[in-house]
Order: sequence, then C-alpha cells, then structure tokens
Amino acid sequence: MAHYPKPFFRPARNLWYVQLDGRQFNLGADQAVAFKNYHGLMQQRAEAKPEQPIVLPGCDRLVVVIIDDYLEWCQNNRSPATYEWYKWRLEHFCQAIEPTLTVDQLKPHHVQKWVDDYSAGSRRSLIRSVKRAMNWREQQGQIERSPLVHMRKPPEGKREQS
Repeated sequence: MAHYPKPFFRPARNLWYVQLDGRQFNLGADQAVAFKNYHGLMQQRAEAKPEQPIVLPGCDRLVVVIIDDYLEWCQNNRSPATYEWYKWRLEHFCQAIEPTLTVDQLKPHHVQKWVDDYSAGSRRSLIRSVKRAMNWREQQGQIERSPLVHMRKPPEGKREQS
C-alpha cells in the first residue's frame, strides 16, 4: 500500500505542516487553509519536474518560514553551538508572534514588544538573532530589504565579576 504524506499540526508553533521528500512545508495556521494548501502542493508536486522546487504561494513571506529556513541553513553551515544559540532565541520569537505574520507586516515594534519581557542584558542578543535571520534572507535575494534594518540594538551590558 502506498504511503501518502498527510498534514500534521505543531502545537508549539500553532501551524500545520506536511513533510515531502524529507522537507517540511508550512501550510499555515488555519486548518481549512492548510488543507487547501496541502492539496495544491500535492497537485504541484505531481505536475512538477524532478529538478523544479515546490513552493507554496505566499508561504515564503511568512516570518516563521523565514526563520525556519534560516535555522536550517545555520544547522548546515555553522557550528552546532551557533545553531543552538540562534535556535533557542528564534523559537521563542516565533512563539511570541502570530504565525500568519508576513515579512511585509513585520515591524520593529513586534521585536521590541517581545524583548521587553526579558532582562536588559538579554535584549541585545535577542534583537541580534531576529535581525540576522532577516538580513540573511535579504542577502539570499529573497526579500528586497530587511524590515528591521533601522532597528537599534541596546549597548552591550557589563558583566559583574564576583
């Protein structure tokens, strides 16, 4: 009996995904839209040539997808420690924003609202992690300009020695 990939829900991200050929595709937060995207994706997959990438329309503009792509790149191209450093921060950011937030809607106030819940010493690294993911996407030529380009990071704090 043939196996057909089926959509699954990730409660931590509040998003629907499907895994095709070892890669997970974000289908969106709404179940009805997710299944519509799933059917479109399966049809596109059936019609696609083997070398043609499968892309859901509009999903590559979602902030959570950009962050997932950046983390995947980071895991393949950076040290495990660097990947873990970004993973922890960026996953917390994804939990703090709406899963349907697009890169066009992302503004510095989204990041600022998130970092306000953390200590002053952590804010710089938290902002840095999100800015880095957006700058990476810009460097890849997939967005014209990072929406956080003018967001300022607080100065580094001084460590107290005991």
